Amino acid sequence: MTHDEFIQYLSVVKQGPFALLPDPKGIDRGENRFVYANDNLTHVIIQSVSTQNQYHLPLVLIEFINPGVVRLAREVSVFNGSFV
Repeated sequence: MTHDEFIQYLSVVKQGPFALLPDPKGIDRGENRFVYANDNLTHVIIQSVSTQNQYHLPLVLIEFINPGVVRLAREVSVFNGSFV
């Protein structure tokens, strides 16, 4: 997803907590609830609802966005504050 495409879905991700699918490796299943924090041209910054940790999610990994769900193009793992 490009930044221009993401901007079209910004109101959807701001509606409330969402889960990443498939579930990211490196976090507990119960921690897969995030809220939007910020974005830039290459990443969206999301914050865990339970731990308050922030993560950088590359926009190229986002396949589509629905209320409550952000579908990723592939499985990701947590590494150094980012999803890779």
